Amino acid sequence: MKITQGNGYKASGWVKIKKADPSSRVVVRLDYYSADSVHVWNKAYLESVFREYADYGKTRNVPLYIGEFGLMREAFAENRGGEIWIADILDILAEYSINYNYHTWHESAFGIYGNDRGYPDPAWANRVLIDAFTKAQTGN
Repeated sequence: MKITQGNGYKASGWVKIKKADPSSRVVVRLDYYSADSVHVWNKAYLESVFREYADYGKTRNVPLYIGEFGLMREAFAENRGGEIWIADILDILAEYSINYNYHTWHESAFGIYGNDRGYPDPAWANRVLIDAFTKAQTGN
């Protein structure tokens, strides 16, 4: 289909699979063939993006601050690799001395603690995320 700038598009799909291994995973994907390039959002790519800003800060001798970054809680479930992404980001931020805050401390969608009401409840703690931060801060 031809993409026209300024228009909105909604894609949907239906997949029927028979006799698939229970561990199989189906991913719906959309490719943009007119794109200049495709980026894999791995540590090397993320670092290349941050490096541009780090160089800016170094050249001008100013501190840098990432207002917020984070992942939805589901990114840490079922071996989806959220802790790897967080570890990569934290490594890059430390390497370039970039200040940051994580989004967010206490909410259901992104929170380190997932209960929306009351004080943070340890029963709602995102242990995988807490472990990633602990390792980044202490090396353990």
